[in-house]
Amino acid sequence: ALRWFTNNRDTYNIASVNLSLGDGGLYTQQTSNPLVSDELTTLANMGVIVVAAAGNSYYNFASQPGLNYPAADPSVISVGAVYGNSGGTYTYSGGARGTAITGTITPFSQRSSWMDVFAPGAPITGPAATGAGTITMHGTSQASPIVAGAAVLIQQLAVNLLGRRLDLSEFRELLRTGSQAIWDGNNGPAGDPVEHDNVNPTE
Repeated sequence: ALRWFTNNRDTYNIASVNLSLGDGGLYTQQTSNPLVSDELTTLANMGVIVVAAAGNSYYNFASQPGLNYPAADPSVISVGAVYGNSGGTYTYSGGARGTAITGTITPFSQRSSWMDVFAPGAPITGPAATGAGTITMHGTSQASPIVAGAAVLIQQLAVNLLGRRLDLSEFRELLRTGSQAIWDGNNGPAGDPVEHDNVNPTE
């Protein structure tokens, strides 16, 4: 599938790829995989932003920081999940439990100090897989396509203003400088929303 994107990048003007998937692992540093890292690097070198879900097993890994793969790949933008709005307390299949407060990290979302960005991932309502009606879901798989969609718009703007696409490092820097800082814990700045969940913060 990744080779299809490299082969058809120009034909379809592909600007980003979303990978709402992972191997379920816990990688504490950026990691390459000989099976796919070369394709991910090729896409990055072509100006295609590849975005991947950080993983949903923070509770299951006993609050240990780390990402699954391919989010851990150095050629990928890794995305964790925050609550997109306030209201309701949720218990997830793995045992994580949290109260939805806008902008706080969901209790299931994997995270690390070197992860790229968080985006709204719970609760997200979208079309059902059957094509009939909608479904509401929670996950980093719901957060990563938000960033992939933003990447398309940002690359379009870059072409219009700069005459070229941003490379991966420029896109990362734009995320770093243009995003709002959030705190994983209870000791953030005044006014920072406090998480209510059954996992340990990383602060």
